[in-house]
Amino acid sequence: MDKDSWIIDGNATASFEMRFCKADTVIYFRFNRFICLWRIFKRLICKNPHISDRADGCTEQVRFRLIKYLWAYPDRIKKSIKDLARKYPTVNFFEFNNDAQINAFLKMLKENHKYTYRPYSKLFPYLFQNEKKRIASFLHIPIEIVHIGSTSIPCLGGKGIIDITICTSKENMELVSNVLQNIRYEYRPTFSTPERLYFITYLKDPEEGIRRYHVHLTYTSSKEWNELIEFRNYLRNHPEAAAEYASIKKQAANTVNRDGNLYRKMKEPFLQKINNLIKNAS
Repeated sequence: MDKDSWIIDGNATASFEMRFCKADTVIYFRFNRFICLWRIFKRLICKNPHISDRADGCTEQVRFRLIKYLWAYPDRIKKSIKDLARKYPTVNFFEFNNDAQINAFLKMLKENHKYTYRPYSKLFPYLFQNEKKRIASFLHIPIEIVHIGSTSIPCLGGKGIIDITICTSKENMELVSNVLQNIRYEYRPTFSTPERLYFITYLKDPEEGIRRYHVHLTYTSSKEWNELIEFRNYLRNHPEAAAEYASIKKQAANTVNRDGNLYRKMKEPFLQKINNLIKNAS
C-alpha cells in the first residue's frame, strides 16, 4: 500500500490532490477533532493487523483495508476539498459537521463488521443499476453485468451486500480485472477460483451510510457463471425456498457474530440441496 495514499491535516497543494484522488473514501471534519478520533476509526476498520503500513501522523502501525482517510480542517482547505470532491466523483466523500453525525457513522462501521441480517430493501435494484452503469462506463468491450446474491431476490434479506457478476470472454478477464482495480475494487485472491475472480469495495449509500459491494468476474463458458445465475433464478421462482433460505441466514447471523467460516458452513447444506435440485431438473 502506498504511503502517499494517507493524509492527516493536509494542505491544498498538488501533492494533496494526488493523494485525494487515490483515496477510496475521504472523511472531512468541519470542526477540529483530536487524534484520538483517528484511532477510533483505525480500530474499527483494521481487518488484517499482521499486514502493517504506517499512516502519516499515526504512532502505531496499522493496515486499513480499502478505506483510506484524509484528515482535514476547514480553516485551511474547506474550499479546495469541496472542489476536489466534485472533480473526483468516484471518491466516497463524507462531510461531518458535529459529533452526532460522527457517532452515527461509527455505529454503522461497527455494524458492518458483524454478520447481521437486514430485511430486503426496494433500494437494492437501484443500487445495482447505478453501479452497473458506473462499471460499464469504464469498459468498452462486450460484457454482461448481472445482479446476483440475496439483494437480487425480492423479499430475501441478508447482509445487504450488492453482489454483481460480470461475464466476459476468457481473453478479456485480465483487462476487466485491471479496470475494476483502477476504480477501487480490491482483488481478493483467497476467495477467487480458476474460473471466477472476486473483488470487493465500499460505496457511499443513502440507507447505510456506506455499503459493501462484491464483484464476481467470470467468463462465458465457465461452470460458475451458470451456477450463479441458475441459483438466483431458482430462488426467484420458488418463494418457499427463498423463505427457507432467509430463515437459515437469520439464524446464522444471530449465531456467528464475526465468524465468516461458520456463517458459510451453516448455509452450505441448503446451498447444496438447491444446487442438486437444479441439476436434477436440467
